[in-house]
Amino acid sequence: MLKYSILITLCFWIVAAPTCEDAISPVDARMDHLVRLETVSEVFASESLSDDNLEAFEFKAVEKLMDYSDYLGIIYSKEFPASFREQARQNIAGFFNSNQNAEAALSFKCISGPYNSFQILVDSVEIIEPLSREADTRYMGSMRYAEKILGINTSDTIIVSHSHKTIGIILQMDYKDFGENSLLVWEILLGEITSGD
Repeated sequence: MLKYSILITLCFWIVAAPTCEDAISPVDARMDHLVRLETVSEVFASESLSDDNLEAFEFKAVEKLMDYSDYLGIIYSKEFPASFREQARQNIAGFFNSNQNAEAALSFKCISGPYNSFQILVDSVEIIEPLSREADTRYMGSMRYAEKILGINTSDTIIVSHSHKTIGIILQMDYKDFGENSLLVWEILLGEITSGD
C-alpha cells in the first residue's frame, strides 16, 4: 500500500509537472508545496501502521543495510580521497539510532594488511524478528545477514573474513524538514550489530 501510494504520487508529479514554457506563480508553487506536505504527512506520519506499511519499512531497512556495506567499501579503500571517505562515514552515522552503534559499525579488527581496498559484501538477509510495536511511536525488530570481507590488492583478492551477524531495526517517529516546514514522520534506523558466529 505504501509503495503504491508513493508510486501514484510520483506519477502525479511527473504528469502534472509544468513544461519549460509554463510560468509558475508563487501562489501555485505554495499550493503545490502544501499538497506535497499533505501527501507525505498522510503516508509517513500516520499514527497506526498496517502490516503492509511495516513490511515496506522492513524492506527499507534491508536497503539501508546494503548501503551501509557499500559505504564501508568506500571508507576502507585507498583509491578514494579522504574527503569522500569522510562523507561516507557521515552517511553511515545517519543510518544508526545512536552514535555508539554507528561507531561500533565502523570498526573492523580484521581489516588490515597489505591491501589497497576492502569490499564488504552483505547477503542472505533475513528478517528474524518482524517490526512490532514497543511504544506509541516506536517499533523494534531485527534481521540476520552474512557478511564477507574481501581484501583486494593489485594481484589478488582474498577473503579476509566471513561471518553471520544480527542487526536491530528501529522504526520511530522523528521530525524531518520539508522546506520551511517540519513534520513528525516515521523513520527506519539500524541498531546494534552482534556477531552470530
